[in-house]
Amino acid sequence: MTGIWQSADAYLHQSVATVWDAIGEVGHCSQDNKIKLSIAATHVIRQSKEVTDIAYELCGTNSIIAESDLQTRFQDMHVITQHLQGRPEIYSLVGKHYLGLAVKSPLLS
Repeated sequence: MTGIWQSADAYLHQSVATVWDAIGEVGHCSQDNKIKLSIAATHVIRQSKEVTDIAYELCGTNSIIAESDLQTRFQDMHVITQHLQGRPEIYSLVGKHYLGLAVKSPLLS
């Protein structure tokens, strides 16, 4: 569980640092860099959901109590995955971009 979170967190921070440096050099964020940030953000959201699911299962019956902090975080994390940046469709859109296919979607703008 820790490895899942740490690798996603490292990927996000590395992506942000790379894009930040590129923006410092050219003065703007290119489409490629926007896509790097988008896939990194989506990945960390999806992996965070996986970590939350593991913790939820490990805590057993205590997880289902409505007043439980874990229940609240479980619900919040699942809601976040349904928002635009957390949607799994981002993966296919980014894949199309990297394959050189035209991508027209508000999810990557």
